[in-house]
Amino acid sequence: MLRNNFIGSLGASCLGICLQEISNLTSFSLSLSGNNNIGSEGAYALGFGLSKCENMVILKLDFSGYNNLGEQGISDLAYGIGRCINLIVFVLDLQGPNNSIGDGGVEALFVGLSNCQKLITLSVNLNGKHNITDQGANFIAACISQCSDLSTILLNISGFNYIGGIGMKLLSESFKQCIKLKTLMVYFKGTCPTGINSRLGIGLSKCENLIDLDLNFNNCRFRSIGTQKLLDGLVKCYKLSSVCINFTKNKLENEGASILGTYLQNLVNLEKLSINLKKNKIGNEGVKSLMIGLCKCQKLKKLKLILERNNFISNLGEIALCSALSKCPKLTYIIIEFDWKKDEESSSYYLRTKIFKTLRLVYENILCW
Repeated sequence: MLRNNFIGSLGASCLGICLQEISNLTSFSLSLSGNNNIGSEGAYALGFGLSKCENMVILKLDFSGYNNLGEQGISDLAYGIGRCINLIVFVLDLQGPNNSIGDGGVEALFVGLSNCQKLITLSVNLNGKHNITDQGANFIAACISQCSDLSTILLNISGFNYIGGIGMKLLSESFKQCIKLKTLMVYFKGTCPTGINSRLGIGLSKCENLIDLDLNFNNCRFRSIGTQKLLDGLVKCYKLSSVCINFTKNKLENEGASILGTYLQNLVNLEKLSINLKKNKIGNEGVKSLMIGLCKCQKLKKLKLILERNNFISNLGEIALCSALSKCPKLTYIIIEFDWKKDEESSSYYLRTKIFKTLRLVYENILCW
């Protein structure tokens, strides 16, 4: 790890030369996060070095922070990555305020990755000011569709990206081409094209082998109908054992929470669940509906439930929550966050008392804001 070492283009060039000398390398992990500012020149040297490592199987690169790669830098780097045709695991972090690669950089990167037909794990973090549009999403989707052996996809396209309905449709369709897909993480924070919910739901409905799902819809302006369209697709992923969904700052309200509860009833194999409903105004009735679904998850072992901020939940909602948790016999790990009024200071104590009476917990954390 060379975080915040200010190695610049010269330091990166030296690393590139070293890569040329060890061309039989099969696994390589490089972290240049923080302030290193390698620029396009440093990226070119690293890309040239990687082009000599045709036996590379595992490649992990972290350029998050201030590295100023730009479109040219990522294009040069992608040349080398594309020559590593035996790659099985590829991880790239380009999060940062000045790594902007644009649609041109995305094209170069994912066209290069399309040569890596043996890929099983693909993880790319494009959170930041990358200004990616539908055009860039098209190249991401094309790459995913061609790498049919993918079992793990982690894609962060939150931040200052501008992927619209067309791009989301292409991405969603690419997921259903990955019939071996077991783990999927997609972050859309700050990216909320019209129809994202229905398109993604349709795509995921074909991913029947999914086991682990992590979706971030922070501030995507979902309403109950959008939730319904998304979950109509997810209900067909019956093998799911781990689900993490972030609905922070949406507009689900009571009806959306009810739809979510109905969906949970179908997840008979669920062991780990994390739901963030912060600022959704679900109210007591929403909690009750959600809990009806939760208590059907008899295999549930770990639960994280965020209900704080503007959800208007009183003791009635807390009672419904406790009642549902008592019907999950295998539950051993709980994190719950919710609001409480100053005249209800016993809320946290009440929850703990009721939960401890019915469950044998290994870990619990109940926070009242």
